[in-house]
Amino acid sequence: MPAQGSTHRPPVTRTDQGHHAAPAGCDRATSGNGGKRMKADELTDLGIEWLLRRFPEATIVREMSVSDWGGALVDIAAITATEIVGIEIKGEGDSPARLPLQRAVYGRVVRRMWLLPDVSLKASCIKKAPKGWGLLEVCGGKISVHKTRIARTQKLLCPYSMCGTLWRDELYEVARLNNVTFKGRGYVRDITEAIVHQLPAPTIHDAMIRELRHRKWRKPVINGLDKNFELPLLEKQPGE
Repeated sequence: MPAQGSTHRPPVTRTDQGHHAAPAGCDRATSGNGGKRMKADELTDLGIEWLLRRFPEATIVREMSVSDWGGALVDIAAITATEIVGIEIKGEGDSPARLPLQRAVYGRVVRRMWLLPDVSLKASCIKKAPKGWGLLEVCGGKISVHKTRIARTQKLLCPYSMCGTLWRDELYEVARLNNVTFKGRGYVRDITEAIVHQLPAPTIHDAMIRELRHRKWRKPVINGLDKNFELPLLEKQPGE
């Protein structure tokens, strides 16, 4: 177990970052990962590797608190220079019942969300998958993008929820850098109200990204800003 604040990361290949064409999805030979069921931890490891292949400079956080200071946790979040990309994991034994509620909460802060279900939950997750979420599937032990379910960019984010994703000191820094004035003793609610009423949502979003990428996390994260860490290479996967 790495120490708190560690930048330990699994081996990945550095590839072009961003929005290149997605793989075509599973073929018949690998579809459903051969019927092998996977627990949430196994899917999480694959999800982290998948995100790092696409966003090698991102900060990857497991169970990242968003929206209301701990009330909602994104299973895996990649904090890139311009957005948060999330993955919701549904492992063997999980239920897709909470997906509608999760969409309502995550969509206030996260630009793009993906759903990665175990093969046993794939059919039910497809039925309940929130509109705009992409679907990932495990094919031959690797992740592939579902042919017809690509994550869409969430354009309307909630200023209060973005502020709720930041710690008090980070909110104070957002206010300071943007010349936001607030009354009172600088409680979280005072700073939040001032930021929301004095800054447009896009500015709040960019400020949130900046603070999260420079946060000193209180748990292990994979930090793409760490230039001193060399990644061992894996072979490229088809479609990358």
